Amino acid sequence: MVFSFLLQKQFALFKKILTKGTLTTLKSALNVVKQFMGHLKIKTLYFDDINRKFYNEFIDYLTNEKNTPKTILEL
Repeated sequence: MVFSFLLQKQFALFKKILTKGTLTTLKSALNVVKQFMGHLKIKTLYFDDINRKFYNEFIDYLTNEKNTPKTILEL
């Protein structure tokens, strides 16, 4: 998972800049993306893979599989 590896590498740099709460939120978001990748059965996610189709599938996953309220998704 190239994308998640790069994000994890950046967390060490961000610790000096971002608050603990922000880092917790970023880590939670990364975990949801990893779960979505597992749902799609993909092992590698490149930045170029994040397009409109990916977005629509991700929102569908959050809504139907994770039961995330639409009010949360609209933030």
